[in-house]
Amino acid sequence: MVYSLDEGLESLLHRFKDFGPEYRWIGALFGSLAIEFFTNHLQCIEERYGKIDIFAVPPAGGASRNFDHMAEIIHSVRPWRTSWDLSLLKKKRNKKDERGQVDTECYDLSPGRGVEGKRVLFLDDTWTSGSTLASAAAAAKRHGAQKVVAVTIGRQLKKEWGTGRDIAQAALRRRYDVGRCVICA
Repeated sequence: MVYSLDEGLESLLHRFKDFGPEYRWIGALFGSLAIEFFTNHLQCIEERYGKIDIFAVPPAGGASRNFDHMAEIIHSVRPWRTSWDLSLLKKKRNKKDERGQVDTECYDLSPGRGVEGKRVLFLDDTWTSGSTLASAAAAAKRHGAQKVVAVTIGRQLKKEWGTGRDIAQAALRRRYDVGRCVICA
């Protein structure tokens, strides 16, 4: 949805996730951005990838947190035009801590859930290396999902990471426009 330069998004996420209940209001900011994005661009996504059958989130990572931050973001705003499956996947084990490592076996489907032949969209808070969403997508594909689409609220750009410098420079050259997405731009 947005690019994050100089750790702006990460700073807000860190406060929201780790600084205690008095910072939970920040979830409404992320939820508002997400609902605005999907209102404007779900049609773009579905024209490109087909009608989304299941809207889900990857399991929350921080065992030290006493709340699911993505559920908090989703529940912080109304009205969603979609319904969210906040427990489609369950953790089999903690994902490897090495940044960028995809662990195709760390998630599994929760009991009673089915994705066979369906298109699944995963929403996560931030894309740093992509390994969380790639690991979640691997679980859905392993259980027969036809297509998996990943959307994040923010894409963390570090100039020293891969193509981060080029993307950051391009992002700085253009003005931010909530009505413009990478699919329909």
